[in-house]
Amino acid sequence: MSGSGEFYGFHESRLAIDFASARGCPADFFIPWTYPAKATTDELDSVVAEFRRLGVHSVLLVTSPSHTARATRVLRRIAPDLEIHTVASADRHWNHGYWWKSREGRKLWLLESAKTIADFLRL
Repeated sequence: MSGSGEFYGFHESRLAIDFASARGCPADFFIPWTYPAKATTDELDSVVAEFRRLGVHSVLLVTSPSHTARATRVLRRIAPDLEIHTVASADRHWNHGYWWKSREGRKLWLLESAKTIADFLRL
């Protein structure tokens, strides 16, 4: 379980594991990954190195709906040999795919679009 940072002294990956555990997933199914990445490419570079160390061949990539396409493209570029299955998590701002109906959804779309262009240009 990876994440982008800390909130109130807790890393996002640990909070996510606690969240999943509280909903019935055994906590020992997850490994907290606390690499201090600021970009998807940096995070996945680090995570893929750990996958290699562990002998992982198949990955379930769970991320927000607005981030699934770019995260999957980056992971496939970094690790083309991995079998990747992507699942979108719930996101109230994405509004079940009707992102344009809320201000927060439109902001998510704009930010993800800018990041997609930056990734395409390798900025």
